[in-house]
Amino acid sequence: MAQHDGSYKLLFSHPEMVRDLLLGFVHEDWVQELDFDSLELVKNSFTSTQLHARDEDLIRQNQVKAGDLLPPVLPIVLYNGAYRWSSAVSVQELIEPVAGFEHYRPHLSYLLLDQQHYQDLDEVSHLKNLVAALFELENSRTAHDIQQVVLKLLAWLTQPEQETLRRAFATWLNRVLIPNRLLPTEPMPVVNSLQEVNAMLAETVQKWYAEAEAQGMARGLKKGLQQGLKKGKTEGLATSLLQLLTVRFGAQPDTIRQQIAQLNEAQLMHGLTQVLTAHSVAEVLSAAASVTEQDDDETDA
Repeated sequence: MAQHDGSYKLLFSHPEMVRDLLLGFVHEDWVQELDFDSLELVKNSFTSTQLHARDEDLIRQNQVKAGDLLPPVLPIVLYNGAYRWSSAVSVQELIEPVAGFEHYRPHLSYLLLDQQHYQDLDEVSHLKNLVAALFELENSRTAHDIQQVVLKLLAWLTQPEQETLRRAFATWLNRVLIPNRLLPTEPMPVVNSLQEVNAMLAETVQKWYAEAEAQGMARGLKKGLQQGLKKGKTEGLATSLLQLLTVRFGAQPDTIRQQIAQLNEAQLMHGLTQVLTAHSVAEVLSAAASVTEQDDDETDA
């Protein structure tokens, strides 16, 4: 939680993030009258690129002098929990109403942005809005989904002066989102840029696709063996081998079907065990044909 809060402070220390937050998610008339070029960071806490924080205040920075009024404040809560936000959005709701004390009940409210359940995200997502991209990342569930948003950020954040913002996104992705969402049990390599994050995600996607393919082939092998044994016929094993070869290497011509039809039960069984590791159909059929009748007898024994 501390790293997540620290990374958000780091992200929203950039004027671009505050601008897109106000324009995309604060639906008040006064937002359109703001001069975003005059945005100035007034720190009451500091977050380093390593997500370490320390606190300060306006008075210590001489931003507010004795007798001055405090500046207006817009409290915003960014919530990314899986369950809908159910807490009060006003301090007033937390205080028991007592007759005669109405005048003294605090009236401070905050703007709640529930990222997982934000109703109008689709209306903002098609815009070049960095906070909408942040929400999309929070709602992503796969490496592919995260990578698609990272590619958008790479296309949007191209200016040299945006280097620190690119690095802030990379830090949050590398230290918070990806470890918690995708790789909770695996050590994370240290990356320092969005380009490196994108490369890491691309490798992860490829790895997962390969693992999924292997798992699918393993399930297909098991299913094929079960079908063959259930039928108790060479025809069932031949059908299973042809199906697995089609899944692994694509549709097979009649010549391959004919070669499979010439194999005996032991050869078909051996061919089925080779499909996962072989590099070609020819390699599978060659390995299957190498099983002799003596091998068949030994298997039966």
